[in-house]
Amino acid sequence: MSLIPPHKNDLNELIFVQGSFNVIEDELEPPLTDIESKFSTIEEWLVYMCTYDKPEKPIGKYNFGLFESLNEYVVTLTGVNTYEENNNSRICIEFQPEYTFFRIPTSYCGSLSREQLLKKLTNDLQNFLMTKYFRFSFFIQANIIVLEPTGQILWRK
Repeated sequence: MSLIPPHKNDLNELIFVQGSFNVIEDELEPPLTDIESKFSTIEEWLVYMCTYDKPEKPIGKYNFGLFESLNEYVVTLTGVNTYEENNNSRICIEFQPEYTFFRIPTSYCGSLSREQLLKKLTNDLQNFLMTKYFRFSFFIQANIIVLEPTGQILWRK
């Protein structure tokens, strides 16, 4: 069986096809260049979400993403659920917190390379997963939490 390159359908959904199996995935719009964050650290951002924001329905997977531009990084958080219908898997973004985007302060990444930044980000996220905020939050109901740029599983139920 050959893999057909991904393409977009009329609904601007990304479609992957292998044989008779389709995956349709919603996409998150890239952040605007004028995103301002009221948080000074990733931990503050996450604590706010755990305290004041929660999904309306159960979420199976949380993805931490990273938008990158020249010397600027924005971390994203989305909650997704996967639905199986016929031979299609539909991956839907079903949770975007009030503050979906967190612009990483220049002081955080300084002159770090992308690899060093990802390592630092991974470490900070893993440290957060050991806090009481995480343990008593909506995150704990998910099956998995992933850092998308590396594919690393940060937490699994």
